This record gives sequence, C-alpha cells and structure tokens, in this order.
Amino acid sequence: MAATVTVALLGGCDAGGPPPAAPVPVTTTAPVSSAAVIAGEPPSCWGDVADRVAQHLEATVRHAALAEDAAALRSLDEAYFGTYEAPVHNLEVAVRRNQGIRRVAEVEDLFARLRVAIEDHAPATAVRTLASQVAEAVREDARSMTELGVSMEDR
Repeated sequence: MAATVTVALLGGCDAGGPPPAAPVPVTTTAPVSSAAVIAGEPPSCWGDVADRVAQHLEATVRHAALAEDAAALRSLDEAYFGTYEAPVHNLEVAVRRNQGIRRVAEVEDLFARLRVAIEDHAPATAVRTLASQVAEAVREDARSMTELGVSMEDR
C-alpha cells in the first residue's frame, strides 16, 4: 500500500521569502520511519531545520492516522528533541536568545498539545491540525532567525 506524505517545505536556505504555495506530496510504497524521512547533509540554515521538523511531523501524522501511537510519538520526539532542540542546530536556543522565553514556551506548548492528542487517540484530523500549527510556528521562527541575521553558529 502506498503512503503519501505531504510536506510544506521552506525551500532550503532562502527562508526569508514566502513558503511555497502548496505542500509537496511525496508518495512511497515502503514503510517510512521518521529516520528514513530525514536523510542527507546536516542543515545549513534555519530553513533546513524547519523543513526537517515539518518532515518529522508529517511522519508523526501518518503514524497517528494508522493508530501507530508509539511510532507517532517517536517521530514527534525526533521532531522536537532530535531537530528543534538538537545541540548541533538548536533553533530553540536561538529563538530564546533572540525572541525570548515566551515565544519558546508557545512553541513547546504546541508540541505538548500534539503529544497529548496522540496519547489520547485524538482523531487524525485533530492530530494533523496540531502538527500543522507546530510546523508553522517553527517555520515562523526559522524565518525570524533568518531575517534577524542569526547564524547557526550564533545560537
């Protein structure tokens, strides 16, 4: 059975511009773990970090829709711990230093609400809505860091 994963990407390191008009559908016939969704070079800009978070969130949604809660939570953990606040490209620290703890708390609250929705077996539409909110918040932060001229080394 083919699975379609839809990912709205920032379009690489030119994250200062508007996001693409439509999400990018990716179809696969093989099971896709969150680790398989993200491959390649380390992120080179904040837009790359946001794109990777979005890809992990899409895997989260796909797993939740299939009632694979443990896999959905692993993908969510990879989005948050392995990408958003990963030591090598810690968007969370950059946002805290440049926008304040309140903004970080808002994004962390969205991640937490998504976790609770998965744990409570919320309908797939609710999980997708929350995942979209998280992805958009992270994209906004990536754009802000780019616009402020915060380099990945300055985090």
